[in-house]
Amino acid sequence: MDAHFAVSLQIQNLRCTCPAENEGINSKMAGGDRRRAYARLGGYLDRTSDAPPGTTVIWRGLSRLADLVEGARIAETPSSETYG
Repeated sequence: MDAHFAVSLQIQNLRCTCPAENEGINSKMAGGDRRRAYARLGGYLDRTSDAPPGTTVIWRGLSRLADLVEGARIAETPSSETYG
C-alpha cells in the first residue's frame, strides 16, 4: 500500500469519526474532537458507554500519527537519495 494513501486513509477515517468537522484537514477541530481522533488512532473504541480517553491511549494515537507522517515523508524521498 502506498504510504501517502495510508496516511490519507487514516485522515479520512479521523474525519469520519468527528461528525462536527467534515470540511477538511485544515478545518478547526474542537479540543475534545481532536483528543478523540488521536485516541481512536491509539485504539480507543469511542462507544457511548466508554469513559473519556485517557492519556495512555492519546499518547499511543499521537505516536501512531507521528509514525504515519514519518512514513509518508520517507516514501516521498527521491530514489537518488536512498541507499541500498
